[in-house]
Amino acid sequence: MSIQTKYRGTALAEQEVIVVNELGLHARPAVLLVKTASQFLSDVKLCKDDMKVNAKSIMGVLVLAAEKGSKVKVVAIGDDEDCLLYTSPSPRDLSTSRMPSSA
Repeated sequence: MSIQTKYRGTALAEQEVIVVNELGLHARPAVLLVKTASQFLSDVKLCKDDMKVNAKSIMGVLVLAAEKGSKVKVVAIGDDEDCLLYTSPSPRDLSTSRMPSSA
């Protein structure tokens, strides 16, 4: 669920996500995240525990050290923040985040 508020007169959108990758947010997915975030004009921050980093910075994303199960808040500030938060996950992400059937 996205929350929209005002931040210094600018729209702000945020969403909490859970890292589902077995290896956490390591180098390869971090690069994909940075590339995706960099396509948008909005400022994009990732917040975990007491840390807040720039999602357009590979070093910032890696410093989060987000392991599997971590809760990370994505905060977007700018004109296209809604588009950013609703960017579709890849089919690979969807298949790894589904629960196994109990049949």
